[in-house]
Amino acid sequence: MVRKLRLEFPGACYHVINRGNYRADIFKTEQTRAAFEACLFEACRKSGWVLHAFVIMRNHYHLALETPEGNLVAGVQWLQATFTHSRGADRQIKGLRLAQPGLGLGQRGLQADLGEGSCTGSGEPRLGE
Repeated sequence: MVRKLRLEFPGACYHVINRGNYRADIFKTEQTRAAFEACLFEACRKSGWVLHAFVIMRNHYHLALETPEGNLVAGVQWLQATFTHSRGADRQIKGLRLAQPGLGLGQRGLQADLGEGSCTGSGEPRLGE
């Protein structure tokens, strides 16, 4: 069954949850958590998200964020693809470690929306008041 498209609009607030495939651990070490956090901050900077809160558990994460530009799908795609690629290259992992978020993906390309990234952690996200 095809998922319904997620409604996106400027100024929307979301609670994003995602976990590892088959509930597998994806954040086993502090280095992995730090790498994801760097990717998250870069995604916030690139997409203009306001990050109100986040928590990284061993097999999933939660984000409470606001999308001033209405670009949740493109931002989450970029975040997961960049993190998965960076960790796979580090550890020679084949295949996704994160489950698909089921955000109702559109046809536009990520790089057109957000550009390529390296998860360097440069630039802090805008944090909510």
